[in-house]
Amino acid sequence: MRTVSGPCAVSAITGSVLPRERLRADLRWAAGVPSDPHRWLDEEDAAAVELRELRRSDGLGLVVELSSIGTGRDAATLSRISACSRVSVIAGTGFFAEPFSPPWALTADVDTLTAHLMDEINDGLDGTGSRPGVIGEIGAWGEEPTPAEERCAV
Repeated sequence: MRTVSGPCAVSAITGSVLPRERLRADLRWAAGVPSDPHRWLDEEDAAAVELRELRRSDGLGLVVELSSIGTGRDAATLSRISACSRVSVIAGTGFFAEPFSPPWALTADVDTLTAHLMDEINDGLDGTGSRPGVIGEIGAWGEEPTPAEERCAV
């Protein structure tokens, strides 16, 4: 497995797994809500403490963090949370939904989108050496995916 701290053998993970979490995200700007606390998570110390307590109390061994490109993902913060809590964290890559995608992605072709994802997979996220271990979460904002969302999901 690829964690934000580097490769990790599956056998090294003992205990429970949280498979669909957000430790660092910011969904305010795309929804047009400047301060709704239900749309952003940026309390690094609180997240690290909570994970550390879950490791101690319930044997938490792994968190799969699914914040994607454009949703406030911050690989350096995820690495610090993992180190402080001593809980492995797998970060995600991918394009979530149109309102959260970077402007360039909305008009990019599939090859350009794929190249960007491959750069993150091979070189690291957000200018760090932390590489993603999962592609997702991807999605559509409305009832039907837009052409841009369809390209991002291919």
